[in-house]
Order: sequence, then C-alpha cells, then structure tokens
Amino acid sequence: MDIRARVGRGTAGLVVAVSLLSCSRAEAPAVKPPEALGPQEVFRKVSPSVFVVEVRGEGRRRTLGSAVAVTADTVVTNKHVAQPPDAVIHLKSGKTRWRAFVSYMDPRHDLCLLVAPGLHAVPVPPGSPADAQVGARVFTVGAPAGLELSLSEGLISGMRELEELNNQPVIQTTAAISPGSSGGGLFDVRGHLVGVTTAFLREGQNLNFAIPAAAVQEILPRRDEDAWRLFTRGIALGQASRKAESQAALRRAVGMDAEMAAGRYALGASQPSEGELLSAVRIDAQMVESWFQLARLQRQGVDQMAREASRRVRRSGVTGAGGRAHPGGTAAGAAAVRYMEEAVKASPEVSEYWHELGLSYRNEERYDEAAHAFRRAAEIDPGDPCLLLDAADLYAGAGDAEQAAALYARSAKAKSQSSTDCVCQQSALGALKGFWGRVRTPLDLYPADQLGRVNSEFVRLLSEEDKRLAEEMKEVDAALKALPLPEH
Repeated sequence: MDIRARVGRGTAGLVVAVSLLSCSRAEAPAVKPPEALGPQEVFRKVSPSVFVVEVRGEGRRRTLGSAVAVTADTVVTNKHVAQPPDAVIHLKSGKTRWRAFVSYMDPRHDLCLLVAPGLHAVPVPPGSPADAQVGARVFTVGAPAGLELSLSEGLISGMRELEELNNQPVIQTTAAISPGSSGGGLFDVRGHLVGVTTAFLREGQNLNFAIPAAAVQEILPRRDEDAWRLFTRGIALGQASRKAESQAALRRAVGMDAEMAAGRYALGASQPSEGELLSAVRIDAQMVESWFQLARLQRQGVDQMAREASRRVRRSGVTGAGGRAHPGGTAAGAAAVRYMEEAVKASPEVSEYWHELGLSYRNEERYDEAAHAFRRAAEIDPGDPCLLLDAADLYAGAGDAEQAAALYARSAKAKSQSSTDCVCQQSALGALKGFWGRVRTPLDLYPADQLGRVNSEFVRLLSEEDKRLAEEMKEVDAALKALPLPEH
C-alpha cells in the first residue's frame, strides 16, 4: 500500500442530578446536547485558527502545508511538512505572515509543534475521543495546493493502524485530503479538533487519514522542556547568523535529550558533522535530510580531489562530465551515492534529492545512472536551470553535442527563481558558445538578447534576496526576544 504524505467532538451527554439533601433520587430535567453545526458554521468557527505553512529549504525547495492553532502562539502540523528542522518557516493567514520555529517533533505520530511569537491565535478545543466514531460527520480545513482555507466534508470511515504510519492509530475519513492539506484540521460538528490530516492513499478513492487529536494533547507539554526550548533557540540563533551561540545551544539540547533527532540533525548540518547526521537517521529514519547533507559532505570532498586532479592533468587526464577530472571509485564517492540512494528511496518526490544523486553518480563515473537521476529530477522540476546545466555538462562530457547544446539552451531560457539560478544560466550561456558550428541551429539555441536578460534578472533577484534577508533578520531578532528561555 503506497501512502502519500504532503503533498501532506465533544458531545455533551445527559446530566443526571443527584439530590444531596434527600435520600430519595430526584429526577433531573434532561439537558439538550449542543446542536450540531452546519458546514458554514464549522468553517466560520475554525477558520481563524487554521494557517498555511510555508517552508523554504535549500535551493528551490518550497513546501506548503497547513497547521492548526493549539495555543495562542503554537500550532500543530505534520512533521513531514516542517522539514528540514532548521528551515525558514512562516505561518500565513491572508496577507499576514509570522515567523515560526520548530518547538517539538514527534516522529512516531508524524506531528510537529511550531511556535510563532506574536501569533495571538484562537486555539481550537480538542474533541473527545469518544466522539471520533465510525460514521461521525467530519470536516477538513486546510490549504490543498496552497489554496488557503479550503473546506471539505465527509465521514469517519474507519479506525486503523497502518504500517506506513508507524503502526499508530489513525482515523480514516472520506473527507478529502490533498497535497498541501497535510497538517490541517479534521473537525467534528462542534468545531472541535478530531485529528490532524496527514496522508492519503494514492491508489484509492476517499481513503484519507488523520492523526487523532489525543496524540496532540500528549505531545503539547513537551515543548516546554528545557531541551526543546534550547533546540528552538539554537535554530533561531543559527538563522540570525550567530553560529557559535547556535551550536552551543544545540549541544546543550542533545546533551539533555540524546534521542532528539532534530537536534542532532541541526548540529550535524551546522558543524558539519558526519557522526551527528548519522545519529539523526539512526534515531529517526524519516530524518531524510540527513542523507542529503551526508551525501553533499562526501561529494564536496570528491569535488576537491577533482579540482586538484584537474590542475595536475588538465590536458591529459581522464575527464568526467563538464571537462573536470573526477576520481571515480573513491570511498567518499561511494558513500555519497549510498546516502543519496537512501534519500530518494525515502522521498522520491524531492527533485533536489535526485539531482544530488545524479551528481554523486557522475563523480563515480556512473554516467548512465547519472543521466537517469537527472531525468527523474527534471520530471519533478523541469525548469531548474542548475539541474539542466549539470545534465548538459554530463552529455557534453560524453560527446553528445546536440543533446548538450539543447540542455544548455533550456537552462538559459528557464525562468529564474533566485540569483543562483541566474549564475547557472550564465554558465550555460558561456558553455553554449562552444557549440557554434557543431550543432545545427546555434542561433536558435543562443538568442542574442539572452545574456542581457539573464544579467538583468540576476541584479533584480539579488536585490530582492538582500531585502528579504534583511526583513528575515529583523523577524528572527524579534523572535529571539520573545522565545522562552530554558528554566535551568
């Protein structure tokens, strides 16, 4: 069974009054249970407490999810939404955004608590487990495909324990869950939180799942533990470019809680430390970003050896893709491949993982496998200029001028999302010049105005990134003043 994540109750009973002034039992009037709300009333009640989660990872990675307020400054979402733990995270409602930080991660239930100083949200009351029964009417509110505050309706159709969700109790519902809905709320007819929407069955129809709200109540106190307060502070300090203070806080956090996978990941990525990163995936096999960081760490070592080899045998050495010498068969290169194979096995939907796997294969001179990995990445993100550049380098090294030139041209013409994209496009345009006279239509591949457009985009995007970074530094500085300090 293929579970795809991302993308992703309280009924008052009859009250019986017992007279304390008489030995005889007095018959009490029946108290009418609160009336069930309709879809519009449920939506009006819960929508102020549901947020879009925007997660910005490295490169072009962007994740959208949903979250539900459980205290005035804390929301719950899925753990797989808030990845990696040190990513830049914002909550959004309408045009208002709040900076958020991971304050607890629960791998067992795929839950994550995010703290957003200054949020002042209206928390949703938890429903009673007794009311989460098969046949009960429920509603989901989330942000499928980034469409904020989308409502769907259905029934609880089963209570399960699924191997794909760590054999933990889950609620099966016919209410629709789509990519972007992960972390949203499953609500009963009183507008109480029944569960946190988490996954849907890819090959099924109306087979959607949510983590019971009882699991949220179980983890809520954990955010106040000193270890997790230190972790949250360490992440914020790191994003404020206070690296030494960040690492000190993270070391204290994992010293207090040796099984904190998120802390070991963040510390390992910051130092960087292969041992800490390996510890993170040992504790939590779904801390997939650790595999990515481990592979990149190994590949950087291989690339350094390649640069040194290129200087020694620039003309006569065996060269790999893009004209660089790659010392294939190294222990570091083999480790990078092994780590990235683990990453794509766990998260095959992430383009950057396939891209990194392709680079790792290329360094090991496994060119057919590298081409396959690049194709898989391009199926997910066909407009990534840096991916297209690396794929073009691979074909250029193999002597396929037509394919290389076509990919260089696609890279140059792609839509830039960052100044890094523009740098890759500049490299692609420079490489494309070398194919004049070697391919059939060089003028079509290399429009005269292309370099000027890319250079203008680079200046514009770099200016926007500088402004965004300045704004985010202000956000982090303000958050650091509001985040609670550990008690000890």
